[in-house]
Amino acid sequence: MRLIPIFPFNAVNYAFGMTSVRAYITATALGIVPGTIAFVALGSSLRDPGSPAFLIALGAVAALVVIGSVAGRVLRSGRPSGGEPVA
Repeated sequence: MRLIPIFPFNAVNYAFGMTSVRAYITATALGIVPGTIAFVALGSSLRDPGSPAFLIALGAVAALVVIGSVAGRVLRSGRPSGGEPVA
């Protein structure tokens, strides 16, 4: 969820803070750092939208969205659905 920039951090923080997610602090740090770097790079390169730095930062943000979406699908596909018995 941290890799997908459309989810507000405060809502995610409260939701996961109420669960038994192990290594929450480590997962939070690992999840926030790539997005923070990508958005800072994007913001710092906004003065010249045609520059390679802007295009790389934009690509990084897009990659984070794609990676987050794919990871979410993979994680959801590994869970048993309501109709399957749990071992």
